[in-house]
Amino acid sequence: MSDLVEIPGAKLFELYAARDYSRDVNDTTMVAIYEHAIEQRIQLIGNTPAVAA
Repeated sequence: MSDLVEIPGAKLFELYAARDYSRDVNDTTMVAIYEHAIEQRIQLIGNTPAVAA
């Protein structure tokens, strides 16, 4: 089994929480930014050796 890879940066739960807060305060620009960051993070996680194996 491969060793786990620690990816630097915000964790998904942090990005989801920030996006949800932005929705609560009706900041549509930040919602779009966080949604894009979430998509990038998911793609990055999907490309790590531990997930690909």
